[in-house]
Amino acid sequence: MVEALLMGVASATLVEGVKFLYQQAGEVLRGWRERRRDREAPAPGILEPPAVVRIEHAAPLADPPDIELADTLQELKDLVEPIKDGGVDPETAAARAAVANLRDLLEVILRSPITFAGEQPRAVQVSDIDVVVQRVRGRVRGVRLDLERLQGPASIRGVGVEAGDVDPGGEVTGVDLT
Repeated sequence: MVEALLMGVASATLVEGVKFLYQQAGEVLRGWRERRRDREAPAPGILEPPAVVRIEHAAPLADPPDIELADTLQELKDLVEPIKDGGVDPETAAARAAVANLRDLLEVILRSPITFAGEQPRAVQVSDIDVVVQRVRGRVRGVRLDLERLQGPASIRGVGVEAGDVDPGGEVTGVDLT
């Protein structure tokens, strides 16, 4: 599956992408460290991607939800460093897996897809969502998907929303395909 995610991505493009992912991971980690020292420090920034990498509407997490996320990001950054430096062939399955894993984590942190030139659109897969609320005063949605922004196929399954009291004007939706 990992190789399929990067299928169609030329080696030169992959190397440029790895350099960007490595630098962006460093920027996120730097920003998080600054915010640990000073809560008024700005959220991590978004670096300008090279022409072979596309990022849309990024809004990075100001802080990691837990220390494990920061540790995992550091580990993946370290893992792709030899690929970035040319010490590891980017065409190997292990190298592509490391790149895909770093990209996946950065997509969560940046809250944006990251696509390499030549790559086929990836399927959006959403499953096993359970939202439970006691009282609804506004809107509650299990999943909201903007079909106009969707770049590839989507699969949504196993979405459940359980609401107790719904106030007048309140709204509960399991899946909203906008």
